[in-house]
Amino acid sequence: MTDYFDEAAVVWDEDPDRIEMARAIASAMIRELRPKGNEIALDYGAGTGLISLELRGHVKRIVAADSSVGMLNILRSKIAHEKIRSIEPIEWQIGRPAAGLPSFDIIVSSMTFHHIRDTEAAARALCLSIGKTPRISALSRVDDANALRSVVS
Repeated sequence: MTDYFDEAAVVWDEDPDRIEMARAIASAMIRELRPKGNEIALDYGAGTGLISLELRGHVKRIVAADSSVGMLNILRSKIAHEKIRSIEPIEWQIGRPAAGLPSFDIIVSSMTFHHIRDTEAAARALCLSIGKTPRISALSRVDDANALRSVVS
């Protein structure tokens, strides 16, 4: 799956519907999560950073995690071009050691969970990396929402 995203990364942001959808999702996440501006957020499955870039003015720091080097390279170019200091792209996925990752106040994930075989285990792993006042917003597909709901409730 990563090979697909590595190759697709070059044209990923050229789809206006994808950009519009990411903006709408990020706006809904911001509205629901109500960040105060001092939080550390994880954008899991960050891709080219469409959600991270929308979220950046609302939190202190974002760790933008993805397993696709190609996607992260596009995000790194955006960060360099705009001289952004609050987004840190990292190659990471659930199941790999999380050493060095901070405790997160907010976790967001958009259109990612349907690519994960065991969404319930993934949701549990994400819940373990969150701080004292957890806020999670994940949007993908209905089956993903059900897995998250069963873990978070």
